[in-house]
Amino acid sequence: MIKLKVLVVDDEPAAQEGIRLRLEQYDDVEVVGVCRSAGDALERVHTLAPDILFLDVEMPGTSGIEMLQRLPPGLDPAVVLVTAYSEFALAAFEVDAVDYLLKPIDDDRFEVALDRARRRCQRVRNEQLALKMRSLLTGDDVGAADHMTPLAEPEAAIRRFLVRHEARELAIDITRIVWIEAAGDYIRLHSLDGDFLLRDSLRHVEQRLRGSFGRVHRSALVCFDQVHELRPTAHGDFDVLLHNGQTLRMSRTYRDSFRRGLETATSEA
Repeated sequence: MIKLKVLVVDDEPAAQEGIRLRLEQYDDVEVVGVCRSAGDALERVHTLAPDILFLDVEMPGTSGIEMLQRLPPGLDPAVVLVTAYSEFALAAFEVDAVDYLLKPIDDDRFEVALDRARRRCQRVRNEQLALKMRSLLTGDDVGAADHMTPLAEPEAAIRRFLVRHEARELAIDITRIVWIEAAGDYIRLHSLDGDFLLRDSLRHVEQRLRGSFGRVHRSALVCFDQVHELRPTAHGDFDVLLHNGQTLRMSRTYRDSFRRGLETATSEA
C-alpha cells in the first residue's frame, strides 16, 4: 500500500497534536511533518511534496490562505482548512480546498474531510495514469500538470497554445488570450479569435505563463495586458474591466497578488 503523505500546519500545539493523533488511526496515511508557521511549511512542502495538507487559516505572519498562493510550482496537495471561525468557509471555496474543519474538531467531520482529501488524491492519480497511458499509446507529449510530485526542472514558458478546431490545430499566441478559466478537466481559452477548449489544468498553465497572467478567482486567470480598470465593489471585492468590455469579479483572496502583478508585469507583445 502506498500511503498518502500528510503535512499538518497549525500554530497551536494542541490542535497539531489532535490532528496528528486522529491521523494515526488510519493505515493509508502518514504524517510526514508538523509545522507551526506558514513560512516553515512552505519549505517543508517543497521537500516533502505532501499529498494532503491540513492547514490552519489564521497564523501569525503569513496566513494559511496566503501560503497556498505561494505553493512551489508543480505542487497541488488536497487541502483541508482548519479554522475556529465559520466565515472562512467561503475562503475554502475560493482556494479550492476539499473541505474545512471548525475547531474544536469533531471526529465524524474529520473523517469526512479526510475521505474527501483521499478521493481528490485518487482522482488526480487516475488522471495522471490515463495521461501517461495515452502518451505511451499515441506518442504525444500530453501537457498535464503532475500534482503529486514537484517538477525536477521548470517547464518552458508558453508562447502559444496549440488547440484542435474543426480537425485542424490552431496556434493561438498568448498575446491573443484575454482570460482563461477552468472547465472540469479542461481549460477554456477566451481569446480575441474566439473560445477554445484545451486539456490541461489552470495551475499548470499558470506556472508556465511566467507572470503575464494573474489569478482573479480560483478558476480564472486574466492577462494583465488586457486589463483596463479595477473597480472596487462592496465587501472588499473588485470588478476587473477588460479592454474588450467584459467584466470579471475578483475575490479578496487574490486581490493583493493580482494588483502587484498588474503593476510589475512585462508586456508579451
